[in-house]
Amino acid sequence: MREELIKRLYKILEKHKIKHGYHYLKDTIPSQFTSGLYFFFDETTPIENDQFKITYIGITNPNGNNRLEKHQKTHNEASSFRKSVNKAISNRFGSNGKLSVNDYIHNLPYLFIVVDNKEDIEKIEKRTIELVSNYNHAQQFLVPNPEWLGYSSDKEKVCKSHIWNSQHVTNYNENKDYSEAMDTLEKYSLS
Repeated sequence: MREELIKRLYKILEKHKIKHGYHYLKDTIPSQFTSGLYFFFDETTPIENDQFKITYIGITNPNGNNRLEKHQKTHNEASSFRKSVNKAISNRFGSNGKLSVNDYIHNLPYLFIVVDNKEDIEKIEKRTIELVSNYNHAQQFLVPNPEWLGYSSDKEKVCKSHIWNSQHVTNYNENKDYSEAMDTLEKYSLS
């Protein structure tokens, strides 16, 4: 069941990508990206249909506190994503400057799905993270290659879930209704 739901999620995102294309934090964040969900992808882990593995899922609400901007800005301590990537870079490369947080994050492709309902945003975020996380699952889906930077994280949840998120990665429960969240995501992705 989980595998089918993951496949459905990627199909929804593939349709959205075909319609809107990938975005990058090295570019200006489009002005309409103020309320919704975003999905970052790891180009070192390709999957079918010229897609890549989801590596981070986030949300932003229309409260003047755009999280994408926090991820984009150099030395922004308000971004847990940036902090986590920075620590992994330090663990892997030390202080020799082989890779910066911007080098890594600014070059990850992402998709943004505009969602104007806070409740829907939060529900979809939780359910999609729970689905794609491999944390403590006997059957692992879309495992990153051994060079994935997340394996150098000091956070067990990142290393074992295979995504940069730390919240919701241990909460998968086959008794939850993930189809409803996928229906809601698909509705927004098509608009």
